[in-house]
Amino acid sequence: MKNDTLLYFSKPNEFLDFIDSLKMYNGWTIRSGTMNNRGETIRDRSYTETLRELFRERKLFRRNVSIAEIVSWLDNFVYMKRILKELEKQVGTKLYNKTEIYVEYKIRMSKMMRIDYILKYDDKICLLEFRTLDNFDKLRSTWSKKKTELLIYKELMQNYIFGHKFLTYAFIGVFEYHRTTPIQNHIEHNYKQVEYYTKYLRLFMYGFSE
Repeated sequence: MKNDTLLYFSKPNEFLDFIDSLKMYNGWTIRSGTMNNRGETIRDRSYTETLRELFRERKLFRRNVSIAEIVSWLDNFVYMKRILKELEKQVGTKLYNKTEIYVEYKIRMSKMMRIDYILKYDDKICLLEFRTLDNFDKLRSTWSKKKTELLIYKELMQNYIFGHKFLTYAFIGVFEYHRTTPIQNHIEHNYKQVEYYTKYLRLFMYGFSE
């Protein structure tokens, strides 16, 4: 699996250190607007070029990464930092440190299909896809679409990865800021999603009881 992913981390804190090393000046907020428009503000930032160069170096993909994809990755970094912080609280540091993370995993024989994140603990693999919406109107339909995609990814991976239990999770968030103004109910929704997903992992990946 390591050879098929853009980034691999043997433990969560390695991933968090990588995010910190990007030095995303003034932080990063999940705010409204098209990905391309948001990307214009960071097109020449050093961390944007770092991510582009990593994408080129891996030679897993036939085209260059778009600025919209970079923006999506940065949004997902915000989600993942929250998820990992909550996950350590849910399962404890010992199990947390045994969790591997794969970012932008390319599925074999899939015509370049990629999974946002894979979390792996022992013989359990969780396929994680993110999507961020403007509002709550299409939460259910977007979740259903993403969940269907994940089930396809799972089936394809089971063709060549054996002896593992596969889990799938579609994380549907909403934009948290309009320009610089926070949208409180959106922020609360996203944090609730973090809590729900880490509870899912606690029960089904780490084997805790209710």
